[in-house]
Amino acid sequence: MARASWVPIAVLLAGCGGRSALFGSDGVHLDRPAPSRDGPRGRDGFGPRTDLRPPWGDASPRKKDASPKKKDASPWKKDVGLPKSGRCRATCTTAAQCGTGMKACVGGTCVMCLADADCDPTLYKGGCNTQTGVCRMCKADVDCAQPIYKGGCDTASGICRLCVTDGHCVQAGVKLLTGKCDPALGVCWRCDTHADCAFVGSGTLRCSPTLKHCVACLADADCTPGPYNTGLCDPKASACVACSSDLQCEKAFAGTGFLYRCLP
Repeated sequence: MARASWVPIAVLLAGCGGRSALFGSDGVHLDRPAPSRDGPRGRDGFGPRTDLRPPWGDASPRKKDASPKKKDASPWKKDVGLPKSGRCRATCTTAAQCGTGMKACVGGTCVMCLADADCDPTLYKGGCNTQTGVCRMCKADVDCAQPIYKGGCDTASGICRLCVTDGHCVQAGVKLLTGKCDPALGVCWRCDTHADCAFVGSGTLRCSPTLKHCVACLADADCTPGPYNTGLCDPKASACVACSSDLQCEKAFAGTGFLYRCLP
């Protein structure tokens, strides 16, 4: 009987899908170059492939971006679309938080005076209104400089009035402010149209149809963010001091020496 002959050099194995693969005695495909000893399968050419990515992607740790992120210093963008929650008001916890001309912090509010001695007599001849903490301009008509304050002294408020009639709002042929007297305020601030409020130096360019005097705003569109202006109109005060956050108040009233917060 003839002895079976074996070919130790190669073995023909059936591959998947009917394809044959030829292996050498060292188990390496003969139809492709042998891997280098330091190839992707390790130093001996065997073992798991090291040059393939896992099916879920690159598992290598990614470097974090160490570059600092720029912060948006503008408070206006951050508050776009937020509802108005209050009005910017000067507040305090100590007298040190009150600006120049303020004497003390009382109940979270900066006040000008606690007694008559706290008021400069050359400017405030009416002494201190201890109920409001405000120095009064006058106690009687004689305390109001002429011919400027033709309306005399409003003893209830301690304020010298510019006028009580329209005639007081024209001096030496020149109109004072709008040239029309608001007797309730004692100021030449009454108006009938927006044009009345466009006098030189005016910061109140709108005529309130209900108050009949010049105001800073009737709507948000009348406000432009800047000093003393949050960009939002407070309809009760008719002033651009409405707010959505403390940050808006800090920005608008920076440099005043007062601590402003957004309060109801």
